[in-house]
Amino acid sequence: MARTHGAKGKLGQTAKENVITVFNRIGGLKKMAEWALANPADFYKLYARLIPQQIDMDVTVKPKDVTAEPLPPEKWDETYGSRPN
Repeated sequence: MARTHGAKGKLGQTAKENVITVFNRIGGLKKMAEWALANPADFYKLYARLIPQQIDMDVTVKPKDVTAEPLPPEKWDETYGSRPN
């Protein structure tokens, strides 16, 4: 029988529980902090993998009114300072 979308697999859940148990038995956060200080590159790689790769969100942005016409020199100076060469 297939699981519904998003349902946790028993094996995956057991693996997570086992990792948490081992983490706590070997010293928990204190030991992890010691390891992270000794291995910062490995720690940041691990940390980056834990950040969600996709975030679902709705964004509504009102587009700016832009023109394709270049700014006249005096407007450029007024807005940005000196003109590029």
